Amino acid sequence: MVLSGVEGAYNPHTFALTLERNIKETLRNAGHTISVNSDFENAIELVENKAPYIQELIDSTPELRIIAKTKEEILQKLRSFDIEFYLILEDVLQQKYSVQLSAGDLTKWLSEVEAEIRSKGIANGLLIFWDEFTSILDTISNGAINMLQKIAELSEKQNIYLYLISHRNTKAYGERADEIKKMQDRFHIIQYNMEAITTYHIMAATLKKSDVIQNGVSLSYDVIRDAKMYKFDELITYLTDNKSQQSKDDVKNLFPLHPYTAFLCSSLADHIGSANRSVFNFMYDSKNGFLNFLQDEEAYTGNRLLTANCLWDFFLESFLGDSIKYGIVTETYHAHINDVANQGVQYEKVFKGILLLNAMRNTFEKEQVLPSSTNIKYLFSNENFDDELDTILEYLDKNQIVQKDPSDNFLIAFSSLPATEINEEKKRAEAHYKDALTILEFDPSHKQNLTKWIDDTLIRCGEYCFLSCSADEYFIKSRLNKEFKQPYSLHIALLFAMDEEERQAMSDTVARFAKEDFQNVLFVVFTESLNEDLLQRQRFIDYVATQTVAKRHNSNDQAQTNQKNANQIVLNWLNRLRQGNCTLYFNTNEILLTANNAAQHINQNIIFKIFSSGLEIMQSMRQRPTTFYKQQNSQKSAEVMLCAIDRDDAEKKFANGQYTPAKFLFKDDNDNYIVEQDLQLKTGIPTNHPLILVQNKVDELLKKAKQQHAATFNLGQVLSSLTDVPFGLYSNIPNVALLAFSLRKYQKELYNAEVGVPITADNLRDKVADLFSYWQNGKSESKLRVRFGSKEEKELIDILIAVFDLRNVPEVGELSSIKNVRWGIAYYCKHKSKYPLWSLKYTENALEGVNKLIDQIVNVVHKEDTQTEQIKQLLKSIKEYQHDLQRLLLSKDTFEKGFRNFVNGIESVTIENDWWNELSKYLSERMSEEIGWWKEADV
Repeated sequence: MVLSGVEGAYNPHTFALTLERNIKETLRNAGHTISVNSDFENAIELVENKAPYIQELIDSTPELRIIAKTKEEILQKLRSFDIEFYLILEDVLQQKYSVQLSAGDLTKWLSEVEAEIRSKGIANGLLIFWDEFTSILDTISNGAINMLQKIAELSEKQNIYLYLISHRNTKAYGERADEIKKMQDRFHIIQYNMEAITTYHIMAATLKKSDVIQNGVSLSYDVIRDAKMYKFDELITYLTDNKSQQSKDDVKNLFPLHPYTAFLCSSLADHIGSANRSVFNFMYDSKNGFLNFLQDEEAYTGNRLLTANCLWDFFLESFLGDSIKYGIVTETYHAHINDVANQGVQYEKVFKGILLLNAMRNTFEKEQVLPSSTNIKYLFSNENFDDELDTILEYLDKNQIVQKDPSDNFLIAFSSLPATEINEEKKRAEAHYKDALTILEFDPSHKQNLTKWIDDTLIRCGEYCFLSCSADEYFIKSRLNKEFKQPYSLHIALLFAMDEEERQAMSDTVARFAKEDFQNVLFVVFTESLNEDLLQRQRFIDYVATQTVAKRHNSNDQAQTNQKNANQIVLNWLNRLRQGNCTLYFNTNEILLTANNAAQHINQNIIFKIFSSGLEIMQSMRQRPTTFYKQQNSQKSAEVMLCAIDRDDAEKKFANGQYTPAKFLFKDDNDNYIVEQDLQLKTGIPTNHPLILVQNKVDELLKKAKQQHAATFNLGQVLSSLTDVPFGLYSNIPNVALLAFSLRKYQKELYNAEVGVPITADNLRDKVADLFSYWQNGKSESKLRVRFGSKEEKELIDILIAVFDLRNVPEVGELSSIKNVRWGIAYYCKHKSKYPLWSLKYTENALEGVNKLIDQIVNVVHKEDTQTEQIKQLLKSIKEYQHDLQRLLLSKDTFEKGFRNFVNGIESVTIENDWWNELSKYLSERMSEEIGWWKEADV
């Protein structure tokens, strides 16, 4: 059985009658009869069996008598399966005699029919096709949906199959989609999309193309088509996704349809329309469709193509019929069509084209149906007004008929949010986003991306102060004084304007600041303002306000869309800003630059004027890649400078990867070496080289430290001026190498304060890293405590080692420092003498000079930090009394005798000889330290 369209099926009852009629007629036409009666046949039996009553019914019922005046006429209409008459008769019988004609159970009836046609061998079952079912689904009730579900369930046990063919998917039914989906759960759904190429072929088949003679000249369709369509090759490639040549030819063969119109027809065939409003109906429509276009002589004489506005006119009825899906689009149409039409026909065409793309976008998403500026211009490309399209789009945008979003799309968005709340939020947003800077800060990543954009080119690290051109002088000064923390960085102030007037008003102020109070600050004023067309700020405010209200009402999609649009306004501005110009103010200089070249100009022309003793004063170093200057604590470059045997060794070790440019520190800009083979600076060379300038400064600072600090000092504090102008040292490969070279000569001259040992190349490498860590982060301060060593210290160490024979004392380690020697003497007392060193002062006939020497040695042993003057005095004394001291050390029992004399000399104390062992044990238990550290007073 095959049915098509509504066929009178408007509710469950008429649906059942329609199916019964179709099945009975199909059987009758095939020459078969069955005993299972339809509702029509039951009515026939009733009329035949109740003849007297029927005539009485006719006479007393005018509405029935108008249609059938006799019983035979009633029977004739029932035998012809007249549903409308059946319903009238049923209603009359119900009212007059309470007679129910219909059996009421369609599924039971179908089941009985299927059983009989199989038992009689008529067929194996029932196969029901219902084409154009779209129209029924538009009006179907819940009762009919339930009936369809029951019919579908019959297929589980019987050969009864129902095929419903619709031109829409479930989503296309708007608010009734859930009801339809319940029914579809009983069906297998097969999606069959109309391929574009198929649509093109079918549409082309509706066109009768023939050559004609006009004014004696033969006009060929192909020639006329090709003369027009060759201009659209690029557009057709875009519309067909660069598919086969056949696809492109199919579009051209729909001439005189504009290629974009042909493409949209293929999409409309799948997604929009009904049985009465299809693309093929459009082809034959003489009011708004293709036939109407063919009858338009002006279109022919103007060499026009059929454009998308005609599709809008034809399908408007479909759009109006689905307010849920297309309501916002049709409302926009009705609200503005008169104003747009008053601007001219071209304005009206473009407006309708935008509306059509928005309507189609609500049904399916594809790049070519996005109402972007590009696509809208494509809709009317090569028409006689395509040079007016920008003006038309600007009119629609500025008059808020269809606004262009930050992504250049003319989207019509529906919003159910309360207007009063949005207006309140607009006021708050207006107050907050009052200048270009606060709008820039809408997303923190904008500032980060801007600084990264500049930093990626700069060869020196920068610090940035973001300012609005609307800020007052006091505020700007305050920010500039607070914002820049590091003395070694470039101090860059970036100024942003809301509009041109604001930017120009700031120029004099910035120029004055650069000349007077902030001579080492670089002021960059960007030419591109945020509100260039006087619309961007207001749109930003609108998006932000709508986003806030949408979040409040849990409308997450709307909130996300508006946030994205607000952010896109800022991104679009920043893109213009990067591609535009800027003015750089430095000292008395005012330089107009492209924004993209500003950082490179700073590299080559500005940095060396600020850091006039830094690496950048060398032109050859300014040419090195930015990775060479990347901020990092490069211990390797320090190690090479400190541990290299000679210049060749250093250059060889610098020869690989990112460290390669460091070897150029050994040369000047003329490629001449300034460093000897032994890594000493050459004499008689110009001093304007960073290696020489830094070396001289380091020598100056350490010389001063040596004079001012007799004991230890913090190396980071002493050398901290190297981080400031004009040197500007900070941690990167060349600066670390530069500082390491300058400290190379101080190996073994500087001593670690903590352990008192000379600083070796390895120690100094770590110290260089600690210096930069201290300067930049305030860390590693304790590791930078150092002091100067001396030749006297080295001489003293050697004598003390010899006098106490420390190399043969257990537990004594390296003896490279006074500190280690202190420990060695303490261990000597523990393991050899068994008594404190000062015991020797109390031996008989002790020399005064020797006793003074012993006190000096004890003072050195007991003190953490030994002053240079102490070392000199101790050295003088030990040279004078060295042999006397050694004689005492070698004498047997000298320490014990001296210690006993000391104890017995204490007033009111008398120790018997047999008490000494007990006394020694008592002191060992009570004294907290080992013997070498005992002090006289404590004992």
